[in-house]
Amino acid sequence: MKFTYDVVIIGAGVAGLNTALSLDDGVDALVLAKDYAWECNTFYAQGGVAVAVDDEDIPYHIKDTLNAGAGLCDEGAVDILCHEGPIVIKEFIEHGFKFDEDREGNLLYTKEAAHSRNRILHAGGDATGRHIHKFLMDLLKFPILYNTQVTDLLIKDGECYGVRVFHNNEIFNIYAKKIVIASGGVGSVYEYHTNARTISSL
Repeated sequence: MKFTYDVVIIGAGVAGLNTALSLDDGVDALVLAKDYAWECNTFYAQGGVAVAVDDEDIPYHIKDTLNAGAGLCDEGAVDILCHEGPIVIKEFIEHGFKFDEDREGNLLYTKEAAHSRNRILHAGGDATGRHIHKFLMDLLKFPILYNTQVTDLLIKDGECYGVRVFHNNEIFNIYAKKIVIASGGVGSVYEYHTNARTISSL
């Protein structure tokens, strides 16, 4: 097993896998998964993906999102989400992903929650997350180290240069020029939640 890479990505959900998809073929990268890759929120996510229908819809998507957030949203993050969402969706389609379509073959936008217009895309009905996860796994060009728990970040002079992991009952270091944390949050701080069982701070 190798212990040095250009990039180490912590997490094998949509964030980690899409990050891997954006890397050049010549990059030496490794994806770390706490369990098997499908034990993540992406695989279990139902519903659809909210995305502006066109450029004119972006300000309204931002407004709807902020209204639904009731003051709890990071406005900068919402702005990035609503502006870059259509770009990512276009890239997915160009890579071969199939969202649900109407009878004429157009993208089938639906309306959910606090959205003021139809702007929700689905794949396989309510199995959108599962379809996206499988799609990204099929495109993955880098190895995944499964059943691997990151226990610490290796930091010196304010720069992260690696991770300490627990894998196969052993603790060891993996070094990289870049570390991407895409680990899915800390949903298990709550006693009751709907996150995948691997979504925790431990």
